[in-house]
Amino acid sequence: MNHCPACHEENDLAARFCESCGTALAIPEGVAGNDSNLPQTVFPNCQKCDSTDLEPDGFCNQCGFRNPTKRDRFEQIINPNFVAISDRGIKHSQNEDCFAIQQLSDGRAVLVVCDGVSSSSNPGIASQQASQTACRSIQRSLEADVEPSQALLEAIAAAQSTVAKLVPSGHGEAPSTTIVAAIVSPIVESGVESPAMTQITLGWLGDSRAYWFAPEASQQLTQDHSWCEEMVATGQMSREEAERSLQAHAITRWLGADADGEMEPTIAQINLPLPGRLLLCSDGLWNYASEVSQLQKSLQQPEGADLITIARKGVEFALRCGGQDNITIALLDLKESPPNSGGT
Repeated sequence: MNHCPACHEENDLAARFCESCGTALAIPEGVAGNDSNLPQTVFPNCQKCDSTDLEPDGFCNQCGFRNPTKRDRFEQIINPNFVAISDRGIKHSQNEDCFAIQQLSDGRAVLVVCDGVSSSSNPGIASQQASQTACRSIQRSLEADVEPSQALLEAIAAAQSTVAKLVPSGHGEAPSTTIVAAIVSPIVESGVESPAMTQITLGWLGDSRAYWFAPEASQQLTQDHSWCEEMVATGQMSREEAERSLQAHAITRWLGADADGEMEPTIAQINLPLPGRLLLCSDGLWNYASEVSQLQKSLQQPEGADLITIARKGVEFALRCGGQDNITIALLDLKESPPNSGGT
């Protein structure tokens, strides 16, 4: 089912508008097809002048009013323990983030978060195409018994090929986006799935991040491909000095036609004790709480709160902090039991 971001009622997966309140719904990966260039406005008519001459980004060609689009805020609930949400934020005129999440029949989970590079043209289309392409590629590879690390390499290469073919607007820079993707798999020892451990395989380019929250060992799982991290890694600056620079968040790797051959993704695989919570997010969230403990605190909710409520509260936290960027959050809760016995 697809849950309405406004009234939270359940709708059919193929539904484009909520049957209860009329809000535009996110179209889960694989349902909508490749329609990213079609009009994406919530309403068919301009809410100011009633014209039907609307651009895909919501702007009315008659009066210039920016109408809401279904990309402004959308969410997906795979099950109570696996959700994602994306929000335009306050300062940006459109949502240039996107996500794709998928639960496979064997219990493995796939999460992809992409953050379109605002200085490029069509960043929203770049992030949408990259996330959907990568998710589909990972699913096909895993179903063909490809190892997770290789599956991520092939998926990011496929996303790069897709984004590199996108056409810039006017004389703008080539469309580009960051990407972080995760495959969550059970650990099998002597033919038996471990009830207390899970394996997370990650691949990324740019500064969208992955975190692991657990009772004893919360940690950041990715390291940004950014100017700041390069300065710190090479010893040219302390972290405090680098983070004060205006260039601190400039990314050094991305997907796009202008990404040179040296922009290889980082692939990492880690075995972690259960229970725990995996978070993938764009910098629209972590910019306001980059330390693990700070970010974990921003997502804390009363005992018993469901995961989509926690994800929505994370968006609200970023909005209260200023909402300077688009905000995307993908969350997966993992319990002390094999995925095949109870799912994630």
